[in-house]
Amino acid sequence: FESNVGLTLNLLAFLLFMKGLKKPWILPVSFFVAALNIHMYQSERVFSPLLMIFLSLIFYKKLRESKKWFLFSILTAVIVALPLGIYILTNNNALLRAIGVSVFSSQELVARSSKKLVLDNASGNFIGKVLDNRRAEFGKAVVSGYISHFDLNWLFISGDIARHHAPYMGLLYIFELPFLLIGIYILLFLKMDLRKKLAFFGYFLLVPVPASITSGVPHAVRTLNFEWTWELFIAFGLIATVIFIFNQIPKAKSYFFKLLAIIYLLFAVINISYYLNQYFVQLNYYDAADWLYGYKQAISYVDKIHTNYDKVVVENEVPFDQSYMFFLFYLKVDPAYYQSIGGTASGGFKEKHKGFFNYTFEHLNSQNAQGKVLFMGKASDLNTLQKNKKIIYNPDGTPAVIVVEK
Repeated sequence: FESNVGLTLNLLAFLLFMKGLKKPWILPVSFFVAALNIHMYQSERVFSPLLMIFLSLIFYKKLRESKKWFLFSILTAVIVALPLGIYILTNNNALLRAIGVSVFSSQELVARSSKKLVLDNASGNFIGKVLDNRRAEFGKAVVSGYISHFDLNWLFISGDIARHHAPYMGLLYIFELPFLLIGIYILLFLKMDLRKKLAFFGYFLLVPVPASITSGVPHAVRTLNFEWTWELFIAFGLIATVIFIFNQIPKAKSYFFKLLAIIYLLFAVINISYYLNQYFVQLNYYDAADWLYGYKQAISYVDKIHTNYDKVVVENEVPFDQSYMFFLFYLKVDPAYYQSIGGTASGGFKEKHKGFFNYTFEHLNSQNAQGKVLFMGKASDLNTLQKNKKIIYNPDGTPAVIVVEK
């Protein structure tokens, strides 16, 4: 998954930059990796440049000692990033995905701002006119989106959308919370080079910036760069706690520390066991719909009868968006054939997809269908058609996919 690649390359760029402070010839490699990363995932187009700029500012005096290598590093990054820059500047569709999830495209925020301004004008509220304009609404949304990624409820209890975590669990184990807090405290006051400390905390605080300007926050995938930072905090806290306990237990006159350690260990085992059950067993039941359960079964059924129809119309809107991919995969359509008929339109977030064989992928409209047609989609879209109905059910008994003949 591209966000995993992004995380890996950011870690590598960070490591190589720190190594490059002692061996300047490594710096161009660090900048090369960071520039390469902007081609990997949307979040990295914001995060990777910000990270390298931030690190360069912190270690500016050190980099001046190797001025030629630093300038060569910048040139390397510009050359690697240039193709994407040209593409963004010359193609109107290049940023459709980013625009589609941007908080600045939210009509809800604009409508809310307009409603407030109408009331402010009617009441003569000057302060309201200043604070309730759409720019202020966007600003508040961005700040709120940024802060939401430090919400302990999101991290340890609820998570965000179902596909980003095990059912009824957050992104981190609950038993790790004390170690996380201890680790943050230790790293804040640890005696070490201030610039290195700033580099780490700068990385940590920059992670939510790309996600903060998007809708649907907090968002685990857009902030996957967080992953190692939380674990580093927890590791420091765990090590410090273990050292403290082992130093105190021999001196303790009671069994307090031993009992506390045993209780906490049992809680950790229960927490981990609960996760394993939720992820490997319960997820298949609770989150089947979110993982688009039913496609395979429905496509297998349709494949056996599709030649009996003039046309097979497949829903191509949420939750069946990008449905053409599943047909290409499960039917093992020859890529050469698919490319020969035009392939998939690219460059847009909401691009239309070309059909193949007698399959078309579009929003279902049974009233306009001509000839003998088979439909596949949500039950709510096809409840007026009852002939030759086939329903694929989710494990929890709810309808996943419905196939209907007109």
